[in-house]
Amino acid sequence: MGLKKSIHILIAVLISLFFSCKNERKVINKNQQNDLTDLKIKGKVKHIVYSRSQDVKEYYNENGNLINEEIYQDSQLLERNVYKYDKRQKKTEHEHYGANGIKQSIEVYIYDRSGNKIKDSLYNIITRTNLINTYKHDKFGNVIEEYNYSEEGKLEAKYIRKFDVNRNMIEESRFYISTRNFSKAIFKYDEDGHIIENCNYNRDGLLEIKFIYIYDNDGNKIEFGSYNSDGSMNAKEIYKYDDNDHVIEESTFTPDGILVSKRTYKRDNNGNDIEENTFKSANSLSTKWIRKYVYDSMGNWVKITEIKDGTIADILERKITYY
Repeated sequence: MGLKKSIHILIAVLISLFFSCKNERKVINKNQQNDLTDLKIKGKVKHIVYSRSQDVKEYYNENGNLINEEIYQDSQLLERNVYKYDKRQKKTEHEHYGANGIKQSIEVYIYDRSGNKIKDSLYNIITRTNLINTYKHDKFGNVIEEYNYSEEGKLEAKYIRKFDVNRNMIEESRFYISTRNFSKAIFKYDEDGHIIENCNYNRDGLLEIKFIYIYDNDGNKIEFGSYNSDGSMNAKEIYKYDDNDHVIEESTFTPDGILVSKRTYKRDNNGNDIEENTFKSANSLSTKWIRKYVYDSMGNWVKITEIKDGTIADILERKITYY
């Protein structure tokens, strides 16, 4: 598994190595409660140090939001990220520093009185270029318009969105200015808010591809299919779950029903993935991953050992300091 400089990418790759199937739902403005929420860490965390071939140090404020991140290689600082927040704990700035300690870029976020983000800009200090995105919201906070601007300040893309009364996005029109291209997506949902159909149309209004989703009585996605414009199937995926609604099997089939690949999963009592098996066919095991965890007194893992086909492939450790 390749190393990533950003801890958020690192965590996504290392902690979420095993694909977790979640209910498909189109939401534009759903924010995490704080930065620790996504990591599912228990307790009030002050800072975390990740140890691997790269060491990563993360520092959090008392609200659980990341305020400082340092990445080291052989005890040498590679990069540093600093985050600032307003009184509502909305992220307002992200400053990125290189190995030499010189600021390389700054990202600024601006909100309206309701806390909706209306503008973000990324200024590269080295190249002196600025990328800007602006947003417009309806009275419910849904992003109904989005505008992306180039480094020269020219409009590159525009997105117009429509939502239903449950704040589900039901239509998105995409305008690509430089290529003069246009596409549209139409979404349908069940009464529980799960997306059940996604149809994509080209600039002439002709259907290009359609996605269909099917769920069980617990709201778990059990089938996903992609279809061509003529209605013929592209591919199909089938999912199975345990009693705790964790995915335990994921299979991909051709339009003719031939199995392309299959993955099976096992979890421990903490809900962490401890085993993943990949099959090329029904009973042909291709790869077997085992993950062993060590937990601290708060129930958060502090060490993960990954074993691939019987051989230790990776070890990730972290030290968590609490308030």
